Amino acid sequence: MIVVKNLTKNYGKTTALSDVNFNFDESTVTAIMGENGAGKSTLLKICAGVINFDRGDILIDGFSIAKDSIKARSYLGYLPEMPYMYDRLTGREFLFYISSLRKMKNPEAEIDRLSDLLGISRFLDNEIGSYSRYETEDISNFSDYA
Repeated sequence: MIVVKNLTKNYGKTTALSDVNFNFDESTVTAIMGENGAGKSTLLKICAGVINFDRGDILIDGFSIAKDSIKARSYLGYLPEMPYMYDRLTGREFLFYISSLRKMKNPEAEIDRLSDLLGISRFLDNEIGSYSRYETEDISNFSDYA
């Protein structure tokens, strides 16, 4: 569970988030929606520990981002809209890299198990740069993809 308490973030004189409060429950799917500039990306980046906030706190499975950031972030995965990936790495190499950052035990077996489960095993040895990406302007009706 992710609990956001009185979260405030300012960029200079501009307030991106002001006293935001809510819970992301474990067993639900939550959509964060709003106009451009509403603070959606800022909120997610703060929850992931990518950027700092000015006031409030975020608890991830009971661990505070402010007080125990490393432990809190160990319960969370974050894939930004435009991830900074090395296009020449294969999917498998990238997953090994991420697993080493997370200090996973036996990453090879877990990567194989999960990629089989997701049906993506045959793509893991392709370079990331060869993977298809959609452009947001190509999506005229999001409901077609949901």
